[in-house]
Amino acid sequence: MRILFLVSCVTDHDEKFVRNLSAAGHETRIFSFHWRQVDPQLASLPHISLDAVPLRVLPRIQRFLPVHLIPRLRACIREFRPDLIHSGNTWNESFLAALSGFHPLLVMPYGSDVLLDTQRNPWFAYSNRKVFRAADWVTVDAEHVKRKVIRDFSYPADRITIIPWGIDVEAIARGRHGAREGVRAELGWQNNFVVIMTRNHEPVYGIDVFIRAMQQVVPRNPGVRVIMIGGGSLTATLKAQAEAAGVAGAFLWTGKIPREKLLRYLYAADLYVSSSHSDGTSVSLLEAMAGGLSAVLTDVPSNLEWITNGENGEVVPRSDHDALARAILTMADSPERNAAYGRRSLEIVRARGDWAGNFRDIETIYAALTKTKRHSP
Repeated sequence: MRILFLVSCVTDHDEKFVRNLSAAGHETRIFSFHWRQVDPQLASLPHISLDAVPLRVLPRIQRFLPVHLIPRLRACIREFRPDLIHSGNTWNESFLAALSGFHPLLVMPYGSDVLLDTQRNPWFAYSNRKVFRAADWVTVDAEHVKRKVIRDFSYPADRITIIPWGIDVEAIARGRHGAREGVRAELGWQNNFVVIMTRNHEPVYGIDVFIRAMQQVVPRNPGVRVIMIGGGSLTATLKAQAEAAGVAGAFLWTGKIPREKLLRYLYAADLYVSSSHSDGTSVSLLEAMAGGLSAVLTDVPSNLEWITNGENGEVVPRSDHDALARAILTMADSPERNAAYGRRSLEIVRARGDWAGNFRDIETIYAALTKTKRHSP
């Protein structure tokens, strides 16, 4: 099959997808428009080719208003002759795909593009309406994203499939054995209760709320330590907040690191925390579950599809740093409950979060779309 994979910026999630397309033998053309270069090693994989448009002049505006790229995309379509287009973010990548007029079109919202962005910008709302009128099928990663697409854009429920961004569950689960104690020894944290957060340092993830919670946690339990993985536009601000709160000594800030190193830190942890304000299915949560970790999370609807309060984690209201602090302290003081939550989470992610099976579901959609005519909008 010939797949035109249209994503403005090839993220880690997209890279995993492209690697699967390559391994499955699908001739795949990545159409990317961004100021960052696509990894040359990714573009050199078997069956993968690349049409990249570097955005150098007013790059963010170009990315938000990609209509000038329609001639380039149509030329790519004529030359590559895809069987279908698979596009990502709704208000730029999928909008561009919709304007091309090509069908079949499979749209894969990321979450916030339909959950939040349509409320904060009328341009995003307009482009999303165009996208869902053009889309032949939609895949989402969580039930509440599906409900949002149906409610806000009157998209037919029978043309939406829920397919979470999955992970290689067993590979992560196996890696924990033998790695945990070694990493904790390297850190000098053998006797500490270790919390890990792996979210990008951006406003939607509410990390400022987490730091306010830790301002209560650390004085009450000085043995708690935090591994902060990742980076973003708020990194400097968040570090300054931790310093001002007097808890900086409990934090290890790793910056953005290779996934292999991220997993080693994950194995060293006792508890995964996310204070996000909004989310689709979080890959970082699934990785933590595969690593046998319990979780303390905010009550984002997609989280509730994986974590049940009192069964395999603790769920707290969004933006409530007091409740977040209490939940973290409870888990730090309850090692047996913490371990039981982790075991239950591993069972759940084994049943529903394995990427190999989820990718096969997407291939089934590909096959169906290429055999049928475009549905009427």
